[in-house]
Amino acid sequence: MVRKRNRLLTHILLIILVIVVLFPIVWVVSTSFRRDEAAFSPKLFSSRLTLQHYKDLVAPEKNLPVLIQEMQSLVSRVEPFKDVTREKAEKLIEDRISRFDGYLNETRKLLEDSYRRYTKTEETFSERVEEVKAHTESVLEKIENAVKKELEKTPVPQPQELAIALYEKLKGKNLKSSEFSALKDELERLVGYSVNTQDDLKNALSDMELIYQKEIGSVRENIEKLQSEISSVQEKISQLEKQKAVIEEEILDKQKVLEILKPDIDFATEILADLSEMLRSISKSQIETMFTPDDSAVKDSIEKAISELSILHEKISSFSDLKDLAGSVAKMKESLLEMKELLLQDGNITKKSLYRNFLQSFEEVIPTVDGVLKQMSENIDSFIQKAKELKDLQNELAFLNSRLEGLKKSLTTLTNTASQKESRISLAKRYVDLRVFSYEIENRKRVVEDIKSFNSATQIKLLSIYRTSKNFVSLYISQYGNDSFIQTIRKMVSELSWIEDYREFSRRMETGYKNALDILENSRKVLYDFKGSYPNLLDLSYRGVFVSSEHLQMLYDLVKMNFVQEVLTNTAVASRKAGSLMDSVPLKELRSDFKKIDGDLYRVAQIWEQKTRHYFLRWVANSVVVAGLVSIITTAVCALAAYPFSRMRFWGRQYGIMALLLIQMFPAIMYMVAIYGLLKLIGQFLPFLGLDSLGGLIFAYLGNIAYNMYLIKGFYDTIPSSLEEAAMIDGATRFQTFYKIVVPLALPILSVIVILTFIGTFNEFVLARIILQDVKNYTYALGLWTFSTGAYETEWGLFTAAALLGMTPMVILFLSLQKYIVGGLTKGSVKG
Repeated sequence: MVRKRNRLLTHILLIILVIVVLFPIVWVVSTSFRRDEAAFSPKLFSSRLTLQHYKDLVAPEKNLPVLIQEMQSLVSRVEPFKDVTREKAEKLIEDRISRFDGYLNETRKLLEDSYRRYTKTEETFSERVEEVKAHTESVLEKIENAVKKELEKTPVPQPQELAIALYEKLKGKNLKSSEFSALKDELERLVGYSVNTQDDLKNALSDMELIYQKEIGSVRENIEKLQSEISSVQEKISQLEKQKAVIEEEILDKQKVLEILKPDIDFATEILADLSEMLRSISKSQIETMFTPDDSAVKDSIEKAISELSILHEKISSFSDLKDLAGSVAKMKESLLEMKELLLQDGNITKKSLYRNFLQSFEEVIPTVDGVLKQMSENIDSFIQKAKELKDLQNELAFLNSRLEGLKKSLTTLTNTASQKESRISLAKRYVDLRVFSYEIENRKRVVEDIKSFNSATQIKLLSIYRTSKNFVSLYISQYGNDSFIQTIRKMVSELSWIEDYREFSRRMETGYKNALDILENSRKVLYDFKGSYPNLLDLSYRGVFVSSEHLQMLYDLVKMNFVQEVLTNTAVASRKAGSLMDSVPLKELRSDFKKIDGDLYRVAQIWEQKTRHYFLRWVANSVVVAGLVSIITTAVCALAAYPFSRMRFWGRQYGIMALLLIQMFPAIMYMVAIYGLLKLIGQFLPFLGLDSLGGLIFAYLGNIAYNMYLIKGFYDTIPSSLEEAAMIDGATRFQTFYKIVVPLALPILSVIVILTFIGTFNEFVLARIILQDVKNYTYALGLWTFSTGAYETEWGLFTAAALLGMTPMVILFLSLQKYIVGGLTKGSVKG
């Protein structure tokens, strides 16, 4: 039993592994053949297949935009036709004109054939309208049965819950509405009387409104009020936050101004301290004067300054951000108080002869002190005012945030209550919706029965049927989830999707075909005008005058702008819709017509679309050259370098190869800058080995030898040395024994090194991305990257096709040398 379980688990794991490995391969292959770019479509395989992506890579077609560009280059004598002779240029232009005319004829034929098939489908639908009716009736019958079956399984809701569901469904409806007709029986059963007039319906809704308001209406109204109030509070908070930010900025500006005044205060304080010191020295002086100066003004100034400083200090000290400024104000005040005290202590100081000098010095200083104090006072008052406004705003914000938090809690409570009540009436609403949809399907069946022909009115009716069913599915999923019932209904409804696709297809086909005929006619006229004028342009061009053809510019506008905007935008949609109709149209014999229309319109797009220019084959060739040379050179160097480590004895032999392996363990990204700088330097003297050259890239790749050398050395160790000794006895040199005996025996490991080096180099991206700049020098890996980095979208078709084609060189090399791989990798790993 245990063994069986283990085997089952092993098989399951193997199946999972196979799926994981094969899915990317299948995805790449299928995407490379898809006509659209729907790489991540839920459908892994598409019915719209093409080889165009492979053609664009291997042999890109010269379509109309390319032909116009080449004709313009020939007329203007620019690359790649700069050195073409006059006769050759005329032949080339005639050839391009002939091709252009051929493309115009092909386009007209394709569009006419597509339009003819489109009119055939219209006629077929008209002739076999009964089959269309039968198909539509069959689908509607299946939908109706599924809905009725679901209604039978759904219990009839409780009267209170049913009343709420009916009120929500019938509110604002009249007696002619499909909702009323579908729910009339339920409504009359619930209210207990017949509802035959609009007044009866109004009275019934009034009765149910009371139940609705009691159960859930009032809760919803309160929720709406709370949401409105929360929005109002949040808006108010947002406005106050903006005001707060402005005031904070103004406060910072005022604070910076006050900080700028601090050095002035400190400077004035130092002068006042010097004056105080001067007073002390005067008081100690013995020299007196006969005339006592009047110092009342000075004393008044000191008193006034002390008073102002006291007020300023009191205002500033309450702000922690102005702590340093408050200290400076306090020091100035202390200096003035000290000066006042000195004047009061010594009553005879005024009689000193030097006192007059003090008064003169003070009178020079006091204007500076007054000016600083005045600026301080003005800015402090403004600062305090803004600080008060900020505090008031913060208090108001705190109140509003607290209120907002309370409102949100109330809203959460009400929302939970509403959710509980909503969940109770959800089954009733579902029951009502199913009844209404069942009634609408019955009506639609009657509409289908009245169809007599497949005209525009019929298409509109069928489209209305599909959209009604589609809208029900969408509404059901949004309200009740994606259960098994609606999945069944959606699958049935999808059988009617062809109606919408065909309606859009016919509209786009009509518009695109009509616009195309006018543009084709204009293009042909302009082409013939160019055919008559280009010889004169060539005459001027070959006389050295730069010319440009207005006719070609007109053609380019017709191709690149008019046709793309007026035709391809319509035919591209028509093509996609035709592709969808291939799988969904009920008349199977029309599927081949839609397939042909899809293919013809796709071909028209290939003729007229501007395609991205690439150099895929050159990129692959670059990679083959680089990978081939790197693998050959690496293998040759490693084979020669490994031989001494295997056969010779010298100092450092034991640890030399280990040191090389250790160096190679560091990631290549570490020496990217060094390689770039080295190649830039070499390129100045040897351009073919510099940046943006394949030689420089090969040079950068040749550093990966240590690991390969270690593998070869291990293989050499398995070759008996007696073979070489015998050869040397017969007269062979050491080198002869190497290339005539050792190398032939070591071919398995050398083949392995060639394969591994080739594959690694062929797929390398990082170094190539750094070294190569010119798109023509790109390797395969870089070229593949360009397909996944489009300006607007990734070209998944080209990307996957290029990925598959780029594998070809590696597959060929691998298949050619695969017989050596196993032996080469295992022989060198066994010692003895």
